[in-house]
Amino acid sequence: MLILPKPESADAKEWDRAELEAMREVVGLYGKTWHFWQVDRGDEMPMGWPELMGSLTREGQVDLEGALKGRDERFGVSYKKKAEAREGIARPGIPEGADSWWKVGEDGKEGGKESLGA
Repeated sequence: MLILPKPESADAKEWDRAELEAMREVVGLYGKTWHFWQVDRGDEMPMGWPELMGSLTREGQVDLEGALKGRDERFGVSYKKKAEAREGIARPGIPEGADSWWKVGEDGKEGGKESLGA
């Protein structure tokens, strides 16, 4: 449930339209990204090690209510309303092998994190 934080000077309706268009583009990226800057620590410059981050790929992988509560309060948004507004965006398929890190354990055999309920 990615959001684009709205600048204070932006018109809310215009921002919602711009954010929706951005989400139409982003949805196809499948969510594997490198994070170079841990902004929540308040660093003024990019600090720390790069981290490979992945998106959730199906319902139920995380408790959205709990995970997004603080973010929604801080930015004055509702993940449920965002989901409703984005219902018309087609979900891309999952590329073959894209989730191998969930499906293959450290020993290279099937039954990695996904089989552990992670």
